[in-house]
Amino acid sequence: MKNRNQYTGPGAVAILLTAVAIAVWALPSNTLVYIRAYLGNEADQIALFKAQPEHSHYADWIKNLARHEQPEALFLYGRYLLDYQRSSRHTAESYIARAASLGDPNAQIVELRRWHEQQNWETLYQSDWLFDNNEAQSYRLDGALQLGHYARAKQLASDLNAEKVLEGLNKHLVDIGNALGDWSEAISMRQCHVAVSFIGNDWDSLQATQALLEKIQQHPQLSNLPVCWRLAGLPRIPFNCSSKNRLTCDRHRIESVLSANHLVVVMAEGGKANFDNGIMYLPSSAPLALFNHEFFHFFGFTDEYPLKEDLAEVRCLPPWLLEKEVGRPVYANLVYIDKTRLANFTAKQAEAYIKSVLPWKPMLKKSTSLVQQQGSALKLGTLDPSVVGIFPSETCPGEGWYKPVSQWTAMQYFELPMPELYWQLLRAKIDELH
Repeated sequence: MKNRNQYTGPGAVAILLTAVAIAVWALPSNTLVYIRAYLGNEADQIALFKAQPEHSHYADWIKNLARHEQPEALFLYGRYLLDYQRSSRHTAESYIARAASLGDPNAQIVELRRWHEQQNWETLYQSDWLFDNNEAQSYRLDGALQLGHYARAKQLASDLNAEKVLEGLNKHLVDIGNALGDWSEAISMRQCHVAVSFIGNDWDSLQATQALLEKIQQHPQLSNLPVCWRLAGLPRIPFNCSSKNRLTCDRHRIESVLSANHLVVVMAEGGKANFDNGIMYLPSSAPLALFNHEFFHFFGFTDEYPLKEDLAEVRCLPPWLLEKEVGRPVYANLVYIDKTRLANFTAKQAEAYIKSVLPWKPMLKKSTSLVQQQGSALKLGTLDPSVVGIFPSETCPGEGWYKPVSQWTAMQYFELPMPELYWQLLRAKIDELH
């Protein structure tokens, strides 16, 4: 039997270490990874978690690393909370946001993507992450476009080979005052009675404006009007617009070029559509039907729904202010008839007077009655609802207000059709400006 001392000493230790090394070398690689991870190797802990994120023990490792603010672990744990746990989205996103702030590129692209989805343009544009990443730069380009930083947008579009964006900026970016002024001077040289210039106040609104113009050019009535429709462009300096309720933008940069035959449409984000002294403010989401409604306002058509009190005080003025001249009422589709003027009239005399103040007089049939004799009293109104006549209007409070048709129209609910009569009246109004 051998002496036990022959298995001790430096030689024996070397043999033992060699044997251990051979044994470890012979282990499967994933076992080695696990051993290193178990002993605290961060890279291996992260690798194992990525391979099996549903494994609770691996998740504990990542959670611990995240608590120690290891950037990649913060991102992975945030994703884990979103995908495998019922934690609040806010908690998960806070881990990802922290990872991004500490420099994790995966977290940074997720944050940029989230800001883009939330249209957080200012934060997106000001971020200093991932300038060598095309996806990040494309988000930054959108931010520059939305904020009106067009010089920077051109540079980004060029770097990204975004030819469509670059072409759009080069073609449509203008000093808006000059663009509108040039167009106004050119009206007399064109085959149109009225020019309508469209302004897209921001990049998205410019796209919406172009789409709206295409629909106008395909519309059977609008496209046949003696109107020149024109995209003025994208202001190099965007208008300052408010969309809290009714959409409004700076007027002073437009007013100098407005005239009876040169109208301006400003499309911008948010707010309610409205018309204000030669300028139509239209949200970029507006459908063609809403544009039609507002376009008719340009030419003296008023709303046919009941006006709110503050508007009624302005628009429903006493008849002696509305009708400054006989036959020249303020509205194309609404008249006020003062019954006191008819007190001593016969039915025939009353009908003649009423016809004299109707904007739609040329469209009346000779057989259409506007007044009925009831005993000693006169009753105003047309009995046949299928013809052009005078029918009570809901626009203004009180009696005496009449419109030319009995049915609801697009001037009451913009989604409804516009009667053929109204298109005829519109054409007549435009022809007056020639």
